[in-house]
Amino acid sequence: MTKRLLIFSLLSLFLLINVAYAGSPSTSGAIIMKQGISARALGMGEAFVAVADDINAINYNPAGLAYLKSSEINFCYLKGLVDTNWGVISFAMPFAGSTIGISCFTLQGGLLEVYDGSGRLTNTINAQSDYMAVFSYALKVKENFLLGFNVKGLSSTLGQSYNAAAYAFDAGFLYQMLKKLRLGFAVQNVGGEIKYIEVGDPLPLNIKAGFGWEFFTRKELDNITLAVDANYPNDSILRYNLGIEYQNIEMGAAIRMGYKFGEVLGCYTDGFSAGFRISDRMVHLDYAFILKGEMGFNQQISLAIDF
Repeated sequence: MTKRLLIFSLLSLFLLINVAYAGSPSTSGAIIMKQGISARALGMGEAFVAVADDINAINYNPAGLAYLKSSEINFCYLKGLVDTNWGVISFAMPFAGSTIGISCFTLQGGLLEVYDGSGRLTNTINAQSDYMAVFSYALKVKENFLLGFNVKGLSSTLGQSYNAAAYAFDAGFLYQMLKKLRLGFAVQNVGGEIKYIEVGDPLPLNIKAGFGWEFFTRKELDNITLAVDANYPNDSILRYNLGIEYQNIEMGAAIRMGYKFGEVLGCYTDGFSAGFRISDRMVHLDYAFILKGEMGFNQQISLAIDF
């Protein structure tokens, strides 16, 4: 039965890819679905599909939620470019041999000034307000094979006048190939379009695959993990992410660095990121900053609590 479920799960993932990519155009909407919300992952250049082993797996590979041994709540805030900002509250808990989770995301696109025909300022409105709810489920099919799923519901408002809604689905797996080597795969944002009035854009479908290699350990006190991801979005070229993380488990601290190759910011460019963690047994504080070339940088803070 386990082998049949494993084979069925893999075939289902590949079927989702074929269906979702059929006739995909070169643009996509629903930007809230594209932005990673995890200071840990962002500090590693978002090379996280195979590293995912905490509540942040919701954003990169929901299968990783099956690694949770206790309930966890997570608060994240990302200061974007200009006056945009992102936030998320997530909760996940082990339940009946599996893990369930729920998350609420928000994107606030800043203020938009409205002028009349004579050039006089008449009003200031929100440029964009997006809210997204995500339900997650993950389980261990075998000790070395994990599966996970997300169901997403999005409500979006542009200029306080144009409303749209969309629904999407994620699926992913993690495979412990060797004791220190893990493979990860995920399909994100499988769904239809997000449409304002009569204008619609496809959702930002993305295929992620990568590995995480814990190439250094010292008596279970500290370790170094190298991670590499490949991303194939429906609105861009194939992109690669590279990340490295050093964890001192005894001190509850970590430092990270990452690099994105081919990140799209109006043109093709690259991006460097770094971050750190300080924590005690139950509370974990993560920080990351992401360089955006001539466009400046982003900062993110995450606070996770185990209980």
